[in-house]
Amino acid sequence: MHVGFHSVAAEHADVELTVEGELPRWLSGTLIRNGPGRFTVGEGTVNHWFDGLAMLRAYRFADGTVTYTNRLLRTDAYAAAERGELTGQFATDTGVLGRLLRPLQLLSGGAGTDNTNVHVAAIDGALVALTETDTRVRVDPRTLRVQGRFRFGDAVREDLTTAHLAVDAHSGVTVGLATTFGPRPRYRVLRVRPGSRSREVIATVPARGPAYIHDIAITETAVVFIETPLQLSARAALSPWSDGPIDMLRWRPEAGARIHRVDRESGAHSTHPIAPTFCFHILNAYDTADGYVVDAVTFADGRIIEALRLDRLRTAGFPDGPQGRLMRYRVDATGEVHRRALTDAGVAFPRVARAAVGRQHAVGYAQLTDVEGATGVCRIDGATGATTTWSAPGRYCEEPIPVQGPDGAGVVLVPTLDTADAVTRLRVCDADTLAPIAVATTPIAEPFGFHGRFFPAGTLPSDTSAG
Repeated sequence: MHVGFHSVAAEHADVELTVEGELPRWLSGTLIRNGPGRFTVGEGTVNHWFDGLAMLRAYRFADGTVTYTNRLLRTDAYAAAERGELTGQFATDTGVLGRLLRPLQLLSGGAGTDNTNVHVAAIDGALVALTETDTRVRVDPRTLRVQGRFRFGDAVREDLTTAHLAVDAHSGVTVGLATTFGPRPRYRVLRVRPGSRSREVIATVPARGPAYIHDIAITETAVVFIETPLQLSARAALSPWSDGPIDMLRWRPEAGARIHRVDRESGAHSTHPIAPTFCFHILNAYDTADGYVVDAVTFADGRIIEALRLDRLRTAGFPDGPQGRLMRYRVDATGEVHRRALTDAGVAFPRVARAAVGRQHAVGYAQLTDVEGATGVCRIDGATGATTTWSAPGRYCEEPIPVQGPDGAGVVLVPTLDTADAVTRLRVCDADTLAPIAVATTPIAEPFGFHGRFFPAGTLPSDTSAG
């Protein structure tokens, strides 16, 4: 079994890590990452990478040191798994009652799984763990213990939601997208202003399918998302015998794909057709003098989701499969879309620096995927597409997180699983060359995770009361 897909038993709190090299003294704050921590509970094993039980990991930087905490989230889904029922998951559902109730839940907008294993966000003084359902979990920012459900102060309906929230570092506004089923499915583009936990509906957009949408982007003036032909079948959703949303997915290339643009203030909506493609993640988007640009990691079709079933991954790690390519879509004033590849490298988990979100970025970073027996990290020039890469045999780099320094220079935080000695090391890399300047060794081999955020010192929620 590949070590990246084993189940974690040990938890640690505030362990000071041994560091090779020297951490920048200016690096102050906390990287919190989310992803699966357990795939097997008792006699049960999940079917898909997306279904692993959530585990948060926190790296806290201060005064040239870094400490580490990891904690499994004790949610209702976790308790059900310990009882032998892996319920309400993406591709795993062993609970008979859950299967029978799923059609009613979907039709009524009922709550989905609280296995919030995808991402994290800071919302109105709370640290929140997120997945793609309407259920969110509040977490103690220090201990990472579950404090209960996080609830928005509004009545916005959502059957599915993007686990990715786009945060404008300049205004403090957070933007999200909710999907509703029914005879006329809709996407609702949502805004949360600083200091609020009530969502405002910026616009309601008619949906095809609807499509499975994982990520969105913002520019200074707009919200942008890509509607692909990987659609959620309403008929399949009504079946009590499926293993979860994966059985609802249908690839319908005849529907084409569309880029949606919604004005952040007026809600005005425009749609721009593109060739059929599938997209998990958007690197960034930004306004231009005569339109806008969207940089997205795209696939020829939706087969990547099947390729991430756990039985395949545990056998071979990340086997040869569909490679994501970073494509630039430039939409001009006439609505015409111009498409080109920014790099030939296979990539996933793209990121730009926090201050560059929604602005024209000089560089972007991503996981490098077309490496045999490993994954790497790459730096992509935002103008030319020139690509700098780093990889090493048996080392699996995860989502790179760029952090800007006080003088403009910065680092990239790259959690890396070293399979030779079965341990995860955090590589703190030069933002230009990707050369490691410091390496911190954790007490465990972390299973491969998904997403995280770096919270500069003073920005991580500090309230530890239940809510």
